[in-house]
Amino acid sequence: MSSRRILTQAFLNHHRILLQRPVARPAIVMNKPCLIPATGLFKAQYYSTDRVYKVLDFNDIQKLIKEGHQQDYVLLDVREPKEVEAGYIPTAKNVPLTQFAYAWSLSDKDFEDQYGFKKPNKDKRLITYCLKGIRSTSAVEYLSKLGYTNLDNYVGSYADYIEKTKGE
Repeated sequence: MSSRRILTQAFLNHHRILLQRPVARPAIVMNKPCLIPATGLFKAQYYSTDRVYKVLDFNDIQKLIKEGHQQDYVLLDVREPKEVEAGYIPTAKNVPLTQFAYAWSLSDKDFEDQYGFKKPNKDKRLITYCLKGIRSTSAVEYLSKLGYTNLDNYVGSYADYIEKTKGE
């Protein structure tokens, strides 16, 4: 591979530019058939791939629960109420992901009336979990877009918690 090709590839990788082959579509220009490109030659990605949250594991959650400083964080269970009836992590508060847009648009008083706990401030530590970590990731990203800055996600979630606390 030539050095120019290597440098070009490094530049494109660094700037996250994806090359695409142009799709040629037939066109008629002055009664003569020709081919014109249907798309641009490249597309740039202008978004960050950095996480807006810290990933927690089982040991982190156990430590938080055992320390008992519940005023320092809110453990949010984003599963549906029917799922929560089957069990939950101690100290968790339930706000289903399907109700997130509604819940976080409520006033502080309405939020407390609806969900049974005070609506967290933007700088309060929020830890999300669900059954297997998919919904909790969506929830934590949504909270980030609302301006919450101290976010954690227990990606092992409830399935991991139950698996590791079976004998206790």
